[in-house]
Amino acid sequence: MKILKIGKISIDGTKIKANASKHQALSWVHACKIEKQLKDEVDSLLRQAELADQSTIPDGMTIPEELERREKRLEAIARAKCEIERRAEERYEKENAEHEKKLR
Repeated sequence: MKILKIGKISIDGTKIKANASKHQALSWVHACKIEKQLKDEVDSLLRQAELADQSTIPDGMTIPEELERREKRLEAIARAKCEIERRAEERYEKENAEHEKKLR
């Protein structure tokens, strides 16, 4: 019936150093999602700051520190998005050059 085929399996033992942690790997879609969330939080904190004289702020929360923390994250996400765009542009140029070379 020849439904079973016996052969050899080889395993490559190459080790590659990489950092694929959740904090280092960031996709464009996820960056946009986090950016929107942080902008909403910044808007909320600014509204709380405006109403701070009229209402109470949760214990242990300082609005300026929270704003600064979120703004730093927004800057880091903006840098990451620029890097993603730069890498995509490089990859496009490389692939386009290879395609043009094949066409010639």
